[in-house]
Amino acid sequence: MPWLIRDEIFRARDGKDLDLRTMTEADACFLRWLDARAAAGESYPALLPAVTGPGGYLLNTAERPDPRARTRPVFRAAMDLLARVAERDGLKLPKAVLDGTRGGVHSVTDAARELRITRAAVVRAIQEGRLAAYRMG
Repeated sequence: MPWLIRDEIFRARDGKDLDLRTMTEADACFLRWLDARAAAGESYPALLPAVTGPGGYLLNTAERPDPRARTRPVFRAAMDLLARVAERDGLKLPKAVLDGTRGGVHSVTDAARELRITRAAVVRAIQEGRLAAYRMG
């Protein structure tokens, strides 16, 4: 059963609706798949690479991301869905991730600067499961 998509409509946190019928079939299929994974209880770190990771559908990343990808409605909807999964999981995400201006991959230093805490506090929050993280590479 879908989590956030009802009758082919995705309602964003800001109240705007995105009609999947106006999207390409590939984009709509991706959002349905992401929504189904979220509905099944998959965690934020498990879902994030599908959206922003290397080889992720939306950024078409092999080596370099497409800079226009972040302006596409499907990307904004996917980031909105990821933010809701993080909230459901009790994770605190930096504002840049929540508003979709940053894909979510931060170094410990970037996260510390964004959250205005020490690097040690970031590491401790990650270890305690209070901050979403996964190791790249």
